[in-house]
Amino acid sequence: EESCKGLSSIEDLAEKIEDAIEPRYLLFIHKQSHTDGRVSYPIAFVVFMPPNVPASLKMMYTRLVPALVEKFRVAKQFSLSDPEDLTTEWLEEKLAGR
Repeated sequence: EESCKGLSSIEDLAEKIEDAIEPRYLLFIHKQSHTDGRVSYPIAFVVFMPPNVPASLKMMYTRLVPALVEKFRVAKQFSLSDPEDLTTEWLEEKLAGR
C-alpha cells in the first residue's frame, strides 16, 4: 500500500504514479468552483491501469471497482492508462461529464 497523502495538486499525483508498473486506485478530492459561485469538493475515483499490465492483474483490479465505488460513496469513476493525461483540465472535464 502506497499513500499519496499531502500532494497538493492532481499534477503532483500524476508525477507520483508516472513510473508505476502496477495498477493503482486513486481517490482525489478536487475543489470545483461553479459559475454560480458555489464550491464543491467531489471525490474522483480513478483506476490507473498501465498499458502493459497482464490480463489477470487487470481483471483482479477491475473486479473490485464496484465494491470500492460503493464503499467510498463515489458518484463518478474514471479509467486512466497514461499518467500524463492526469491533469486538472482532464479531471474537470471528466467530473463535468465531458
